[in-house]
Amino acid sequence: MRYALATLLMFTLAAPAHAQIGLHLLGGAGSSTVLFEDEDGGDTGYKLGYHAGAGLTVPVTRGIGLRFDALYVQKGAVLDASEPGVTIEADVDLAYFEFAPSVTFGDEHVYAIGGPWFALKAACDVSITAIGMSLDQECGEDTLDIKDTDFGVAGGLGMKVRLVAGLTLGLEGIYSAGLANVSADDSDGNAKHQSMRGRLVISMPLGW
Repeated sequence: MRYALATLLMFTLAAPAHAQIGLHLLGGAGSSTVLFEDEDGGDTGYKLGYHAGAGLTVPVTRGIGLRFDALYVQKGAVLDASEPGVTIEADVDLAYFEFAPSVTFGDEHVYAIGGPWFALKAACDVSITAIGMSLDQECGEDTLDIKDTDFGVAGGLGMKVRLVAGLTLGLEGIYSAGLANVSADDSDGNAKHQSMRGRLVISMPLGW
């Protein structure tokens, strides 16, 4: 951790003197699911969710920058554990506070972005439908036990246009893959988040 902080400080101090640290707001929608490495985990479907947050951009050299985003992200999945003659489906709604440091490469119009993310669970609800009956409740040991933390990597492409008074408007497409097993129950197999997101980013230099 000490080495990571020292490296971050070095990059920040190395930023060109004429380049300004930027503030940005972002938000959008996406689809997410949970992938099971164990074939017995059942079939999964995608859920629509929203995300929003803010962050800082720190220029390093020409065409390269560091970005630090803090987001509220909705995730989830539709889990189908049906067997012959019995229909069992779980609709899972999850929410996380996600922190995503990343690196950007590109010019003033088109760029690539990628890096790790770390998440803290904010909410988890599950709706279980079986034999024509439905049960709605919070996640837990009696239903679906989800870990409080998660981490993974994300990357994608973006494009931006300049507006007025230093403002820029960007559009990003991001693929996010979880690297940790989110299930607290080992019998559920190795379950990892996966999502595709599209979002708008409004940026402005600090002190403008």
